[in-house]
Amino acid sequence: MPKKLSVLLLEDIAQLGRAGDIAEVAEAYARNALFPQGKAALATAQVKTKKEMQDTAKRKHAEEELLAIQQTAEKMENTELAIPVSVNEDNEPYGGITAKTISELLQEQSGIAVPAKKISGPFPVKTLGSFSITIQLPQSVEFHMNIVVIKKDE
Repeated sequence: MPKKLSVLLLEDIAQLGRAGDIAEVAEAYARNALFPQGKAALATAQVKTKKEMQDTAKRKHAEEELLAIQQTAEKMENTELAIPVSVNEDNEPYGGITAKTISELLQEQSGIAVPAKKISGPFPVKTLGSFSITIQLPQSVEFHMNIVVIKKDE
């Protein structure tokens, strides 16, 4: 039975793992292929401990990020975004309100950067009134809010 070695992958390697992972490989494969090509390093106890600490820090950071995203969603849930528009004599807006318009207004008024493709609703909005939209944030967090298209005071 071939002797196995624990190696720290320095590059992504098909069937073994991603860079930074620790993998068990045959000693010959490690010494003849991975080490000479600079694709892996021997995973000593010190390296494993450092890797575990990095993984713990990454998990903690990801949890904090998710919490911040969820708090943003809770704060924005069911809020209204008023959009004043110029209208013609039939009280119809010139042009239409698009997801891009909403994205820019959210950034401007709330400081929340959301790509237009993550905003879904009845676009383009070409009438005055209230409309419900859904906004997807990273890590599958979403919230609903209303946009109110109103006549601009001229």
